[in-house]
Amino acid sequence: MGEHRQAVDLHQQTLADRERTLGPNHPDTLSSRDNLTTARALLDAPSTWRRWLPRLR
Repeated sequence: MGEHRQAVDLHQQTLADRERTLGPNHPDTLSSRDNLTTARALLDAPSTWRRWLPRLR
């Protein structure tokens, strides 16, 4: 669980940096937002997401 929390923190920082430097609608910023959403979902319900994640990729 600690790794998921750390991942969320890192993705939040990356998103903030990209929004500041690239703007909110840049493809890299949108990718960072998606990564943060995925990390938060894994933190909230890891067992559920671990079952579905391979199917989504």
